[in-house]
Formats: sequence, structure tokens, C-alpha cells
Amino acid sequence: AVVSTQSGHYGRGSLRREQERQSSIAEQRVGQKAAINAAENKIQRLMRQLKELRAATQNMSVEKLMMKLEEEYKSTQYLVQDKLPKEMVARKKSCNNLQKVLLEPAMVEDDLDELVERAQDLQSELNELHQQRMSRSDPADDKLAMFRKQAMMISKKKKVPTATLR
Repeated sequence: AVVSTQSGHYGRGSLRREQERQSSIAEQRVGQKAAINAAENKIQRLMRQLKELRAATQNMSVEKLMMKLEEEYKSTQYLVQDKLPKEMVARKKSCNNLQKVLLEPAMVEDDLDELVERAQDLQSELNELHQQRMSRSDPADDKLAMFRKQAMMISKKKKVPTATLR
């Protein structure tokens, strides 16, 4: 009985290995088909480009061909020496900035609540200072005092719904 159990276990293990091997082969086959398709597409694209170049150069003189090659050389040289290095520097800066952001500790809801509370405290302190300033100045001399008071009342009314929404 022990032998048949072991052989049954061995049979299941080899079956599993065989299924994994077949799965791996199927994945390789899919990858190879994709690589073949990509290579065929590249060959077709290059053949089209070659055909276009041959057609374009067929009626050209050697001088015109040299001028065209010089233009291509200059444009490629500009890309290699000027444009691409600048783009690389810009992308490196962007990458460095992103890395700095990633290295900073993430803000949690408690941090945000603390910042909101601090902003509210500063706003209330600002309102108190404004009220003190308003009380020091003579309302009869200040023609805009009425408008300031109305603006203050409106700002206070706006805070109440904002606070209840949170």
C-alpha cells in the first residue's frame, strides 16, 4: 500500500511538472511569435524605406544627393549635440524632483487635518487683528468702514458652511 501511494504521489508530481513545462513552452511560443511578427514588420518598413530612397535618388545628380546627405547630417548633428542633451538634462531634473518627492514621508490624513486646523487658527488670528484695527480707527473718519464690516460678516457666514461640510 505504501508503494502505490508513493507512485501515485510521484505520478501527480511528474504530471504537474509536465503541465508547467508545457505552459512554459506555450509562453515561449507566444513570445517567439510576437518577436517574429515584430521582425517581419520591421523588415517590411525597412523595405518600404529602401524603395522610397531608391525612387527619390534615381533622378538625383551626385551633387543633389550630397546636398541632401549634408542636410541630414546637420539635422542629426543638431539633434545629437544640442536638442537631445538639453532634453536629457530636463528629464534628469524632473526625475530628481520626482525622487525627492518619493523620498519625503507621505502625508496622512492627520497631517492634513493639522494643516487645516493651523490655517483656520491663522485665519481667526487675522480676523482678530483686523477687528482690533477696525476698533482703533474712528468709523466716522473711515468711509469704507461699513463695507469692511459687511465683508467681515460675509466672510464669517461663509466659514460656517465650509466647516460643516468637513
